[in-house]
Amino acid sequence: EGGQVVASVESWTVSQESETDSIMGKAVGKLRGAGQAIVKFLKDLWEKIKAMFGSLTSASSIMRKKANAMKGRQASGKPITLPAALTSAPFSADSINKLTALIKDVAGAKINAGELIEKGWSAFNATATIAQHKNKGTYLGNFAIDVVDSVPVVKSAEASKEKNVNLRTSDIASIATAVVALADALDTYKREESLRKTVNDKLLQILQTEVSPEDGTRYAKWQKAREVSSKWGKFASFEARLIKKAVAVGNAANNALAAGTAAKAEK
Repeated sequence: EGGQVVASVESWTVSQESETDSIMGKAVGKLRGAGQAIVKFLKDLWEKIKAMFGSLTSASSIMRKKANAMKGRQASGKPITLPAALTSAPFSADSINKLTALIKDVAGAKINAGELIEKGWSAFNATATIAQHKNKGTYLGNFAIDVVDSVPVVKSAEASKEKNVNLRTSDIASIATAVVALADALDTYKREESLRKTVNDKLLQILQTEVSPEDGTRYAKWQKAREVSSKWGKFASFEARLIKKAVAVGNAANNALAAGTAAKAEK
C-alpha cells in the first residue's frame, strides 16, 4: 500500500568487488575498468535509494491516515488472526514503539563521505548507536539487528506463525497512536534523503576526480574510496530492508485494528 517500497535489495553491494580484486596489478586498461565499475555501481545505487525514498512518502501518509481513523473505535469482541509479521513480538504499542525508536536512530545517522575516506568506515559513529538495538531481541516484522563488518544488518528471525487474539478497546487506542508515531518516524527518515544524495555524490566526485586505480600515486586513496563505497552500499541495503519491514508492520497493524473493531457509528 502507498506504493511499493523497493522489493529487492540483494544487489545493493559492490557486486564487482571480487572481479576488481582479481585484476589488481594487471593491465592499466583493466584497472581503469575497475574504477569505472565502482562509479557505475554508485550511480545505480543512487537510483535504488531514490526509488525507495520516492515510495515512502505515500506509504507513511496512508499509514497515518488509517491509524488515525482507528482512534476512538471500540473493540468488536471477536477474535482476529494476526499475520506472522505481527507475532514475532507482542502485538502492542510498546513493540511498535521499539521499532519506531530504531527508525529514529537510523534517520539520525550523520554520514560524511570525505571523513570516511580519510579515516575509514570506523569513523561512521552511527553504527555504534544502531548497534545498541542488537541486544533488544526480535522486532515485529520478524527480524533482529546485527552488525557485520562494522555495518548494521537486518537479520531474519525464526519464522513466526499466525495467532488468534482478542483486542481490547484500550489496545486499539494505544496501538493506533503507536502506528501514527511510526509513520512520523518514517517521515523523519524521508527528510534525510538529501544527506544520502550528498554522500553518494561525494563518493562519485572523489572516485571520478580525486583518485585513480591506474595512478600509483593515487591508488591507495582509490582503494579506500572503493572500500567506503562498498560499506555505503551495504548500509543503504540495511536501511532499505528496515524501511520495508517498518512499512509492512504499520500496514499489517492497521489491518489488524480494522479487523478487531466495530465500524464507527455514523453521527
